[in-house]
Amino acid sequence: MTANTSRIPTAESLSAETLGQIALIQSMVFHLPDATSIFRFVCRGLTAVPGTARTGYHPIPPDKASDVPPEDNPQALRRFPLRVKDNEYGELWIEVAVPRLFEPYAPYIENLSFMLAVIFEERRQRRLIQDHGLELEQRVRERTRQLEMEIETRARAEAALKLSEERLRLALEATQD
Repeated sequence: MTANTSRIPTAESLSAETLGQIALIQSMVFHLPDATSIFRFVCRGLTAVPGTARTGYHPIPPDKASDVPPEDNPQALRRFPLRVKDNEYGELWIEVAVPRLFEPYAPYIENLSFMLAVIFEERRQRRLIQDHGLELEQRVRERTRQLEMEIETRARAEAALKLSEERLRLALEATQD
């Protein structure tokens, strides 16, 4: 059995400058504040990949800033889904003008797409943890209020009981005389 080497780029077909651009994109996206900023930055950077005509993205959920891929030439369109397990965060799309120039970089863009999905997943999980923490804090505040009210009610009942006991003691003492 022979290995399929058709997807393995050769050193001659790759540009160190372009690979550096992809690596720079990967190192910077984590610091961007939101998905729209990330997608715009990535798409702007991927225009440097040889053979690329246009780039765009489709976030999930969709936003107004997303780009519409060209419909006139679907064969020239490469889609890179952003997916981690069962969670999908959108896709990058690239309109390829010269496939033989673009294809050596496709595995690197697939890797970038997976890394973007991991960043979006990590942010989603962080938001879930933060929301859960806020919910727990609210529940603790509510329970604390309930316990404070219960303590106050018990303290009033104890004070009323002591007053009643004192009145009873005084009444008993008065009747013994």
